[in-house]
Amino acid sequence: MIYLFVLFYLCIVTYIFDVRQARVRKSFFYGLSYIVLVCLAALRYRVGGDTLNYMWRFDNIPPLNELSLFNIGHSQPIPTILMSYCKHAFDEFAVYQAIVAIFVNGVIFWFIKQNTRYCFTAILFYALCFYMRFNCEIMRESLAVSFFLLGYRYLISNKYIKYYSFAFLSFMCHSSAVFIFILPVLYSNVKSIWKIIVGIITIGLVVVISYSYVGSLVSMYMDTYTEYNSTIFGKLSIILFQIIIPIYFYRKSRNFSTSGVKEGVKLYIYCGCASLLFYILYRFNNYTIIFYIILISDLVHSYHSNRCLNVKFVRSMVYSMVFCYGFISPYFTDVSNTVGYKAKWYVCWYPYSSIFDKEINQDRETYIRQLNSYGK
Repeated sequence: MIYLFVLFYLCIVTYIFDVRQARVRKSFFYGLSYIVLVCLAALRYRVGGDTLNYMWRFDNIPPLNELSLFNIGHSQPIPTILMSYCKHAFDEFAVYQAIVAIFVNGVIFWFIKQNTRYCFTAILFYALCFYMRFNCEIMRESLAVSFFLLGYRYLISNKYIKYYSFAFLSFMCHSSAVFIFILPVLYSNVKSIWKIIVGIITIGLVVVISYSYVGSLVSMYMDTYTEYNSTIFGKLSIILFQIIIPIYFYRKSRNFSTSGVKEGVKLYIYCGCASLLFYILYRFNNYTIIFYIILISDLVHSYHSNRCLNVKFVRSMVYSMVFCYGFISPYFTDVSNTVGYKAKWYVCWYPYSSIFDKEINQDRETYIRQLNSYGK
């Protein structure tokens, strides 16, 4: 039920400030939206598949005063040190997830506000499609994405020393950030949307680099990704929702988004193309998805009309639904074979439980336990 309240609130503020274009107290409600989403993530209890795995790690990680270089060197340093500090100072996992939620959502809210006037629409799309993933599943990688977004302005302004400083911090959060080290090279080759082959070759080099850095982590997940990518549904989903539709939206966007956002969307498309060959490269889209969100937000409002039967209004609604469907539909994937009874993938996040009631959802626990997430 709490998800519906949050969704209803975001729809209302989107209508007031982006559709009706009200200006009074806009900053206040943007800040309130940030607080709402931070609290939803920070106060959750055992919500999210990877969250359970992170909680297992938290229980087994040494406190900061006992942390060794061996512990740091065999994992992502920044999340490891942060988690160890939270255990040392508070001995409560909720503090760790609160810090991550505050930082990650803070950067995303800041980046969106810097790059679009339709910030509430972008936040609504983010909440619908990616919020649970960023806050409940890929917590370490979302930290890496945040550092990348902070440094992106230096990439497009060719200030590479500052950019690589943030790239290094990003890599210290998650090894998948090796991808962003080649962006200065790739960025110079994305002047045309049709130079896809250049992007595929360049991003393909990441596979070799990733094996050097990620090692056993890549091998652990490669079988799962390969199995999905080998299916017709997997191939078609990538082609349609990560390549064809984004290219269509990009070409329709014309001058509605900034050049920095458009270049980011090109990178998103390149990652989609690369994931056709190696599905594990799909993870790199986590770094560019915010650009796609901003572009679709600008595009939807470029066709907006207050007349409900107007062709432009209908087109805006269709674009919104197509965008959301591509990312929300996987949440309804049947996982009955894993759990042993009828269940959908969204069992990882629904129903919601807070640190105040600490209710344990047995369906979620069973599903994650069957996936052998604990201890990985």
